[in-house]
Amino acid sequence: MRTICFLLLIVLTLFPGCDSKQDRLDSIRLQRLDSQMQGNPQKVMDSLTKIGAEALSRTNHGHYLLLDVVAKDKTNFIFRSDSLIVLASKILSKSKNDRPLLYARSLLYCGIVRHRMGINDGTAYEPIKHGIDFLKEKKIKNPLFFHLCYYYLGLIHTENNSMEYGAHYLKKAIETAKRLKNKRFLFNAYRDIAWTYMQMKKYDSVETCIDSLGRLAGISTSAKADRNYLLSVYYERTNNPRSALAVNQKLREGEIARNQNLSSIHYKISKDYLKLQALDSALLYAEKARREIADTSFYQNYSFYANIGEISAKMDKWQQSALAYQKAYELRDKAVSKELDTRIMELEKKYDLAEAQNKALEYRNRIVLISLASLAAVILLVSAVIILVQRQHRTKMKAVLAEQKNELLHQQTKNMERELIDKEFLLPLYQQVSQRNAAVKALLSDLKTNTHVSKNQQLASKIAETYADFVGSTALHPESFLSESKFEEFTGIRLENADTLNANEKMLLVLSCMKLDNRQIAILFNTSESGIRGRKAKLRAKIETLGMDANGIDL
Repeated sequence: MRTICFLLLIVLTLFPGCDSKQDRLDSIRLQRLDSQMQGNPQKVMDSLTKIGAEALSRTNHGHYLLLDVVAKDKTNFIFRSDSLIVLASKILSKSKNDRPLLYARSLLYCGIVRHRMGINDGTAYEPIKHGIDFLKEKKIKNPLFFHLCYYYLGLIHTENNSMEYGAHYLKKAIETAKRLKNKRFLFNAYRDIAWTYMQMKKYDSVETCIDSLGRLAGISTSAKADRNYLLSVYYERTNNPRSALAVNQKLREGEIARNQNLSSIHYKISKDYLKLQALDSALLYAEKARREIADTSFYQNYSFYANIGEISAKMDKWQQSALAYQKAYELRDKAVSKELDTRIMELEKKYDLAEAQNKALEYRNRIVLISLASLAAVILLVSAVIILVQRQHRTKMKAVLAEQKNELLHQQTKNMERELIDKEFLLPLYQQVSQRNAAVKALLSDLKTNTHVSKNQQLASKIAETYADFVGSTALHPESFLSESKFEEFTGIRLENADTLNANEKMLLVLSCMKLDNRQIAILFNTSESGIRGRKAKLRAKIETLGMDANGIDL
């Protein structure tokens, strides 16, 4: 009996020792694979398939999952879900004090995977920022980790149109890339901050970044193509079509050598020739761009046909111009419908599905009317009959919209009153914002000044009238839909206490009361998030000065 007990004791003593030894061996193996990640991610991925993940300890299993995600990211895997990296982060959080860098990397890749999936909201930003704060708290310095964090924070902010913040983080990424002496990291950071400055119209800064890219020796052929593309857009934006044409010809030669699609390059060359008034060459490359379109049904191809239509009109080739504009109209209509579908999905997240569908129909009709009205001037080159069709269509749609509005008002009940007021208030704002269609305005403006159109006095007058109506309809007038009673009902502030507030300040109070964030409010005001924060600060100071009771509204 004593012998049996002694043997059991030995077995129980040895097994934990064996498990601990295997755990250390697994950890060393994973660390070796991790060290090979930058040089050969495909080899790491192949090696991971030979490891039995189910036999790993908790921390090693989290490390295994993280390596799997990182290797996939570096081999251009298309992520459909973030569940794998979320699981890795959850597992590693249990041992974050023992393996802080491993846990921080899992947070970083939570953001990277979501960015790869096209998600650029707080769910992508927050984990990366938390990873930075966590390592700073632990006083751990890892230049590679911080470079990736700053780089992707810059991209995420830029995707959200927060250009100042995007440039701020990309500058930090450039600094860390210099410390790492990593030419690829430095090229990507300079390239992306140049595009950010391009959107901010800071062309001097763009030029500085392009010069910095040009000083990077030994870059790949694709990197040189990226730099040339950036340079061509810079020349186009700064009204230097001759230099842009020279760069675009180099891009064309490179694309031919790689047997790539030349459609977009030929389109750019055509636009350069058009600015130089070389119409024959412009039309030649415009037709080449059209013939080389990879997906002829892609809705955003309308610009290729609109370009042919514009050039043909300048050359008095009216039939060719009309056919091209007709095709551009059809594809543009698809683009508007696709954009509308996206906005409908956003509405459904905020409102009841049935109500959103009713409002979406009203929204769809208005966008279709604007698109038809803006392009009717072009179609008049073919037939004046379309003008009458558009007028009849607009009248019919207005009647339908008025009837729908009356039916909704009759169906209101006391317990749904606030919800319907919210929707009636918000939807006109979203509709006004969406009506700011820069492309439509530009098209009407070009037609208004077109020398060929001005020869037809009746047509020129109609285009000028349509342009003036469009500009007037897209102006934001909060006083037209924010009545005194609605202001009091939303904010709880009696109007006699708010006489000193202007219409925009009242609307800002209402939107804040409805819990809209700064990004949403910025879209409605057609400004930036930083601009909204500034307006809120001024409004808070004004309310405090007046001693007004804001009823706890969060500004």
